[in-house]
Amino acid sequence: MKTLIENPEVNQIKCLIVDDTSTWQEIFAQPLRDSGHKVHITPSLDEAFDRINKNFYHVAVVDLALDPDNDKNTDGLKVLQKLRDLGEGTQSMLISGVGTMQIGWQAGIYGAAEVIEKGKFDADSYALAVKLALDRAQAILGRYHVQPEFFGGMANPTIWSTNVLMFLKMKKGYVTLDEFVSRLLRRFEPLLTPLGNPEALIDRQKRIVAAHCWSKGVGHGIDVRFGCVTRLEEIQTHSSETVLRAVVHDELIGYVARRADSVVGDYEPRTRGQRW
Repeated sequence: MKTLIENPEVNQIKCLIVDDTSTWQEIFAQPLRDSGHKVHITPSLDEAFDRINKNFYHVAVVDLALDPDNDKNTDGLKVLQKLRDLGEGTQSMLISGVGTMQIGWQAGIYGAAEVIEKGKFDADSYALAVKLALDRAQAILGRYHVQPEFFGGMANPTIWSTNVLMFLKMKKGYVTLDEFVSRLLRRFEPLLTPLGNPEALIDRQKRIVAAHCWSKGVGHGIDVRFGCVTRLEEIQTHSSETVLRAVVHDELIGYVARRADSVVGDYEPRTRGQRW
């Protein structure tokens, strides 16, 4: 399988910093930027939820208290809980002004891999904790697998995949299509489908599949096209500037492009066709 185009955006590691103090935001964010990672910073619970709904993060560094006027605030635990419940593989780290057994216990309950006390902050220890967390996140993503059924709607996606094989007239069958789709969409996961989970468009005359979804991997909507190599010109409906990945393998060619004017509220999670 040959990769024709690979936008650096696709393989960028993303980290989320949730802290209501600008000084600590920079302390936690700068080492990540220095390592070449993309960093999103948010000071509040609502903004954190908005970011998490749109994006997948390899690592989330979350302060326990997100209200400067309330020293008993524990909104950071709600952020950890959301990340845990999504189950996408984000590795979370809880930051606290004080370290107690209760805080450590709560952090574990909500899935935090590490608890860092601000008063005992050490840059080297923080860098090591982040590296280990990133390694765990990468290992989880390595097991992620998007199947052709993901685009088959909710009626009978297996039959849909069989129909795709028939109109593509592929000699090597389902295994090749399965591997191709997984490679094409690698690093775009997790994916959200359009509301109602409609089937992807099958153009039997052109032997092309056309679909769109929301990629939390890159944080925006994407258009997906794949089909027979002989139909290369029909597949290329986007300008080269918007194409994020293009791959070719035996009889198949496909690409993923940025979708203009898409909003995450038009999409919903779907587990069928995606495996961890």
